[in-house]
Amino acid sequence: MPKHTFYAPSQPPGGAVPLPPEEAAHAIRVLRLGVGDEVYLVDGKGSRSHAALETVTKRGVIVRVTGTVVDPPALPWRVTVGAALLKNSGRYETMLEKVAELGAAKVVPLVTRRTEQRRIREDRARKILAGAMKQSGSAYLTELGPVTSFADILASRGDGDLGLICHETTPESSRVSGRISDAWKALGTSQNQIIVIIGPEGGFTDDEVAQAEATGFTATWLGNGRLRAETASIVAVAAIAQVQPHLPE
Repeated sequence: MPKHTFYAPSQPPGGAVPLPPEEAAHAIRVLRLGVGDEVYLVDGKGSRSHAALETVTKRGVIVRVTGTVVDPPALPWRVTVGAALLKNSGRYETMLEKVAELGAAKVVPLVTRRTEQRRIREDRARKILAGAMKQSGSAYLTELGPVTSFADILASRGDGDLGLICHETTPESSRVSGRISDAWKALGTSQNQIIVIIGPEGGFTDDEVAQAEATGFTATWLGNGRLRAETASIVAVAAIAQVQPHLPE
């Protein structure tokens, strides 16, 4: 079985696939692969190909595909994480890596009332997401959305989507309905997409929580501990991953 996986979003028909320059450099200079070595190729959309290096030159690497399968996604639903941008970019990048490993379909950087950062290094973020895809053995690349306002993420929820806003107060002291799993049970399991939104270092304001609830989002709770914002995003996706959909009998 191949030990290494490479991301090749463009896989033209005919069986011969050139590796993107960065992937080719990694294969040759870091992994020291040569002609005949077997690898996996993933396209970021679910396809996984078994292949072998056919040509290795200074100009690049060409692999020959011998078979392709379509992997099932890691999660039974399409999960979009709306995560407020953080002052510490390193912590935000850790969040990107981990939610991608867990199977989030998309991350949307948010600007909320208490957000102090307003931009993200998209090139670096996309590399992190691609690396997380390969490391976790997934064939699905987590999409990076544009920097989005709080109002726009609320408006993006479709009629059939489950919207969750994570709030740091406990069910005993506020109107928060309970854990993510409780919210799912209360609302049913017909939704195909889940949009979960996480606030910045200072959390969401009460007005933002009320605005989210008015547009159909459910306030949920991640536990008694005070979590960093990046940790909250990871915990939220992990909690969703543990909820099994109820299939009709």
